[in-house]
Amino acid sequence: MRYLGCSYGHLIFSCVEHLLLVDVYTGTKVKPPKLHTNSDCVIDSAILMAPLSSSNSCLLLFSNLFIFQWQVVTNSWTDYPLVSEHFLIQIVLFKGQMFAIDFPQTLKTISLAPQPNVQEVDVVWGEDIVVGLNYDPWSPALILQPNQLSGQRWRSWKTGLSLSALIGGALHFLA
Repeated sequence: MRYLGCSYGHLIFSCVEHLLLVDVYTGTKVKPPKLHTNSDCVIDSAILMAPLSSSNSCLLLFSNLFIFQWQVVTNSWTDYPLVSEHFLIQIVLFKGQMFAIDFPQTLKTISLAPQPNVQEVDVVWGEDIVVGLNYDPWSPALILQPNQLSGQRWRSWKTGLSLSALIGGALHFLA
């Protein structure tokens, strides 16, 4: 079983074409329908777009070739071609927008409408701004904070913290 991500209190796992969502608080398990893909398609990460109890909840899976979408109340998957040169390591949903870190650690925004789109976000990395900050250059985790010098650019630091810290509220945007 392979870990794909966590979202809205659920751990998301896959094993070939089978998926499993586990509520970390209650242990309740949800099994989405089987995902039928070709052998070239590798699922890298996943995210819930809303809590499972929500009427508009859906699960998104990201592969090297497609974004797969499962509306929680249905028994089928919808696939969208994914145009990205790199695989997405981690994905965070914040205020209705999806952000991802890909390999080699660039920040991306992901949108599904009107068509799936992955775009790079201009970022000034912390090591370019802050001298003496302890960071792990191999860590994919990311904390975004508003840049006090400019209202148009992000300032961020790569740290040894888990990306779950972002989900817990460490992500801050310019107002």
